[in-house]
Amino acid sequence: MILPTAPRRYTTLYGMEGNAWADIYTFNASQEDVNKMINLESARETTEKLHALLDREIAELGGDSTRCFIGGFSMGATSASFIWKQYKKPLGGLIIYSSFAVKNLEVAKEQEYSPVFWAHGLDDCVMQYKHGVFNNVNLENGKRRFSQIKREGLGHAVDFVVKLETNRFLEQTSTKPRL
Repeated sequence: MILPTAPRRYTTLYGMEGNAWADIYTFNASQEDVNKMINLESARETTEKLHALLDREIAELGGDSTRCFIGGFSMGATSASFIWKQYKKPLGGLIIYSSFAVKNLEVAKEQEYSPVFWAHGLDDCVMQYKHGVFNNVNLENGKRRFSQIKREGLGHAVDFVVKLETNRFLEQTSTKPRL
């Protein structure tokens, strides 16, 4: 599983430099227009770099892209979904925590059967659960395995139960034959 750390960059939302995959403007946009939330050009730059990282990792796995999972937490998960949706080889799956997938970006046909695991705290005040639900609707297509964990009392974090469910998802998905 690839869980890279974002490079340091200035983000408009926080008004300072920090680890971020793209320049974030706000989490309170209408959610329909991703351009009001993040700088898409910075997201595309990140996508190119991380597609190259995926290519290297897949080569290390003997060229079998279905053995490679990508994921992340918060903005890292949003970036992982952005990258997963556009990658031109089928991946083992997408794992996202406390985040959302960019709604108005189509999923590449190569990911049609690629499974998705999404965990989110219902008490998340940073990336509210309702934003995740609104934007993740195109991840559940009826063809791929879609696992969703909603945790009462969990804020913007990953807890032991989410980790156990992630392990269960990986065990069940990585042993299944790919279509």
